[in-house]
Amino acid sequence: MSLVTIRVWGQPEFHDTLSIAIERLKAEKMDTVVQFDLPGYGLLRSDTLIGIGEVTMFQVHYLVYWRKGATFSQKFVEYCTKDCENLVFAVSLPLEIKEDTLIPWFRTHIDTILKEDIYPYIYLQRYKGVDHYDVFRPSHTPTYYIRICTVTEDIGKTVDDNDLQKEVRNFPENLNYETNRRTSLSILYHKLDEFFSILDKRFRF
Repeated sequence: MSLVTIRVWGQPEFHDTLSIAIERLKAEKMDTVVQFDLPGYGLLRSDTLIGIGEVTMFQVHYLVYWRKGATFSQKFVEYCTKDCENLVFAVSLPLEIKEDTLIPWFRTHIDTILKEDIYPYIYLQRYKGVDHYDVFRPSHTPTYYIRICTVTEDIGKTVDDNDLQKEVRNFPENLNYETNRRTSLSILYHKLDEFFSILDKRFRF
């Protein structure tokens, strides 16, 4: 049975539930737990949750973890129904992933990933005959959060999708593009994004 709880606006229980779930997995000696959060900005949209129905989504978080030689995943959502009088958060049932390649790849590259960061989108432009560097930072940017938990580590990584672009419209090329593209952290981000995009409609509540 999945967890579904109604809360009053402004209360922090949703993040508490996510943290408790991770701590429980760590207590069960899971040696690999990865949390993947979608950006909050722009997420307010209609969606259908199996077992719940049509909702308006506010937050989406995913977990993927390794248990007894198998990969499992869960989806954590915060949403409201038609009147949006209260926010509701729900946790999907654990979903076993057959023939998974994500966790084995992750376990092979974990030491490198923990040491890496994604560099900001920096571009070169000329102003009054002088070259200078600027950082591309729009007012709203799609920032993803990845939390990595192992037996000895618990580290959070943020990934701004713009920083992984070679160039964005009307701006010069990202000078950190090649450096970022080659990182294992960048590869992990793309793997997680693809992994959960494929799984998304399979989660049941």
